[in-house]
Amino acid sequence: MSATAVLEDRSLREELHLVARARVFFAHRSVGAGLVDGIARLSGDAMRVAEVTGELPEGVFGHATL
Repeated sequence: MSATAVLEDRSLREELHLVARARVFFAHRSVGAGLVDGIARLSGDAMRVAEVTGELPEGVFGHATL
């Protein structure tokens, strides 16, 4: 499914906006980097995905390699 198709799916877009307002932290190893990349690509601008090294900002799907 492309990012365009995801954002055209109303229910998925609404769910992404719900997640985007939360604080999500995903700690991973090398395989997780592919998952994070996929999440970022599919969510487009509906959700902020960022690597974090300190405090997790509000409204971010944060990740870090452990």
